[in-house]
Amino acid sequence: MAAITHDFRVEAGAGFTVTFARTDSAGTALPFATGTTAEFQARVTARATGSPLLTTTPTIDHTAGTITLTLTDVQTRALDLPTIDSVVYAIELHKAGTPDARFAEGRITCSPEVVRP
Repeated sequence: MAAITHDFRVEAGAGFTVTFARTDSAGTALPFATGTTAEFQARVTARATGSPLLTTTPTIDHTAGTITLTLTDVQTRALDLPTIDSVVYAIELHKAGTPDARFAEGRITCSPEVVRP
């Protein structure tokens, strides 16, 4: 199964949540196998070396076939870069004994924070 491509916009300093659903062509939920975990990373470019700008662990509803990515206000602030308009991200699935699989990928555009703490 090819990765879902989804670009989205976040507001720096505000929480953000997006849910991805895994379905078949008829729209029926495809559950995830027990033990499947997800990993999110955001980088300046897909080939950027060094540590990612942001990492977190999305929540998986194994039965409903959904993955929910939640970013806190602190995490969205980390995406507010003065010289870069957007970053790339990917969510990968991991399950012991099976190859890792990319689930979703795309670009994140960050609206700069004007009112700051």
